[in-house]
Amino acid sequence: MLALGRTPRTVRTTPAKAGVQLLGASKRGLTAVTSFVATGPRPSPGWMLVLAASALFTTPAAAKTILFVGNSFTFGAGSAVQHYHPDRVTDLNKERIGGVPALFATFAEETKQDWKVSLETSPGKDLAWHLAEKRQVIDRKWDVVLLQGYSTLDAAQPGDPTAHAAAARALAALVKARNAAASIHLTSTWSRADLTYRPGSRWSGQPITRMADDLYAANAQISATDPMFGRPIPVGTAWNIAIRNGIADGNPFDGIAYGKVDLWTYDQYHASSAGYYLSALTVFGAVTGIDPRTLGPREEAAAHLGLDPLITQQLQRIAEEALQPSSVVVVSSVAAGRSNQASTSPDSFRVNGRPFRSTFLPSATRIQPSGIEYSSTSFRSAPLKRMPMPRSSSAWSK
Repeated sequence: MLALGRTPRTVRTTPAKAGVQLLGASKRGLTAVTSFVATGPRPSPGWMLVLAASALFTTPAAAKTILFVGNSFTFGAGSAVQHYHPDRVTDLNKERIGGVPALFATFAEETKQDWKVSLETSPGKDLAWHLAEKRQVIDRKWDVVLLQGYSTLDAAQPGDPTAHAAAARALAALVKARNAAASIHLTSTWSRADLTYRPGSRWSGQPITRMADDLYAANAQISATDPMFGRPIPVGTAWNIAIRNGIADGNPFDGIAYGKVDLWTYDQYHASSAGYYLSALTVFGAVTGIDPRTLGPREEAAAHLGLDPLITQQLQRIAEEALQPSSVVVVSSVAAGRSNQASTSPDSFRVNGRPFRSTFLPSATRIQPSGIEYSSTSFRSAPLKRMPMPRSSSAWSK
């Protein structure tokens, strides 16, 4: 024990010897630590050797890389999302696009995830075009690649997945040749209201959820039969859930019910800001394993896009629900001339497989929501409709 009033004896180490042992023959770290101590006594040369050695042997982890390949459904055509923070992503085509990738980058920053986000997009293109015209741009090492094809799978033969599947497999092989551990997913998009409520389409007169179900079923079939792919990203399923739960209006052609969200933009084809936001939430949750609800009602991108905090919160809940096993199922496969069918309706749930969660991140890093960060209040609306705005033809096509 120390006697009261006496100053304890200071035991000093030998910093010079410790520094020489750690640093070895290399002296490159000396200049890196000259400004390490901003205030206080100047460190001795021996301790500078210790600090230099520490700097040499401490290497920050590299950011994970993700590439978005797609068309206007990925770059956010028809909304403010298209030019949202292009500074947060790398546009490989140098067109200053932000889009859904920039929303992903924003969510990653908010949750302290280190991602380097890139995109390669062009309006009205299918995956075969990206393979033929952008092969050199895409052909590099990636950790995660998301492939979003034509909105009807095939422009000439809507609903036929043959060409889509062939191009997807060729692109996946290209990515895997660079990084065998790369995670590759097909992005399944939403139902087009213009092809559902207007005559002359494969989906005319069908329930609004049917097209999204068909797109998911086609992508699920490709993924189930080829180990290069992970499960499809269920963006269209999230839209279907929003409609089913009364958060979004399912028929924009007869006006939007009071209090409900219009997920489509003015052409009833591309997404609105809310629609792209829901898309980005679903992608983010699927890729990172982070519950979208952790972003909260005051999430930065939603605020910048002018979304009501209550709607923001509801869209986050819907994205999380879309990633559950009971929400995304394949009901039948291509057989005897029948096309794939999938359903998100309550009467046809068939659980197939485990919950949709990325295996890219270890489970210990996946963030779960706090009970105080969101409300389970369901927002329902009265059947009152407002008159729809005049529609103009779209400059984009899928």
